[in-house]
Amino acid sequence: MTFTAKVALLDGKHEDAAAFIGRALRREIEGGPTGLLLAGGRKLREAALEQDHALAGLRVVSLSVLCQSDAELLVKKGLPDLAAFTKEELLHATGRHPFALQAALLRLHAQGGTDDLSQALGEAKALLNSLYGAIWGEFDLGRGLTYCGAYAAPEHALMQFLVDAGAPTALKAAEGQLGIASLREFGDLLEYVGVVERTLRGDSPLLRAHFRLWNEWYSERIRW
Repeated sequence: MTFTAKVALLDGKHEDAAAFIGRALRREIEGGPTGLLLAGGRKLREAALEQDHALAGLRVVSLSVLCQSDAELLVKKGLPDLAAFTKEELLHATGRHPFALQAALLRLHAQGGTDDLSQALGEAKALLNSLYGAIWGEFDLGRGLTYCGAYAAPEHALMQFLVDAGAPTALKAAEGQLGIASLREFGDLLEYVGVVERTLRGDSPLLRAHFRLWNEWYSERIRW
């Protein structure tokens, strides 16, 4: 049997529910579920990795952007006649983020074949802005982080560094330039919220700020 519920589990008001789910995870409840699937963002991931948390022990699976082949297949399924140049720009603009890509595809489909990507993105702007706001919220978590200047929080310092770099960059290089001992946790955050892409050069992982629309929105936001 599958049961789906949407609860703000980690808002500080549902400790009993979190404890119950933790007991279910540890098979401490007779007749309880054999498996649980929880979806969430940064708070859920950090809770699962915190040794003493009620939800410790969850297996974390990060969902990031679509790979190139999957994104191209999605476009082909919906708009098989989309011009190659438009498709390339679409994937670059949306960073292959599933939400952003499908929002743009929906508007392109409504055009009936005109392939006006600029118009489609303009029509999707309000929806895309809601996505960007949600991503920003994953950075901040309501903590009022400093996001500019020498005292910028690490997640913001790294994001700005990668946007400015404009090319795949090794995390070690970013750490050296920013003077921050370890950025791995924050690189992981940027990857699983879908605003950077991890690639490999030999055995060395590289990060790239590949989501053009987000980069533009973010760069404008930090200048406010």
